[in-house]
Amino acid sequence: MATNKVYALPEAAVTFKDSDATYTLALNNLANGIGVISDQWDRGTGAKPIKYLMRCVFAFEATHTIVVGEIINVYLATSDGTNIDGTVGAAAAALTAAQCNNLIGPFPVIVDAVVKDQKITATFLVEIYARYVSVGVMNNTSDHMQADNDASLISFTPYTDEIQAAA
Repeated sequence: MATNKVYALPEAAVTFKDSDATYTLALNNLANGIGVISDQWDRGTGAKPIKYLMRCVFAFEATHTIVVGEIINVYLATSDGTNIDGTVGAAAAALTAAQCNNLIGPFPVIVDAVVKDQKITATFLVEIYARYVSVGVMNNTSDHMQADNDASLISFTPYTDEIQAAA
């Protein structure tokens, strides 16, 4: 009996960071207890991927006082073009704890080490069905993130199913 194999086909990543990115997300020197939301990502009309690997990379300098076990929460705000989750708006801005109540998540990125110029990284498999998406970050650690553009980022790599011919 012939069977078809289904493989995951990675496509080009979409990045969110301070500059030199697909969309702006102001993470440079993000203070503790403060949140930010990104510019809105328009995924376009028509068929588009659903599954994404969301890779979160947060940089802290050695002089910072973060503690193993502290958390940076990542959120997704989706929209139909008119109504936006958490009333966050379509442009990069501050994010409040109250707005996070109606966002998708949290996706907790947990501090797992404190060493010189440490980058805390976590990856999540997320499904996105909406056309419009914004990314929110709430820094719940005891210190601010690294004070350098693009030291921290979030990327989304789409994975579509590729069905192989029957063998």
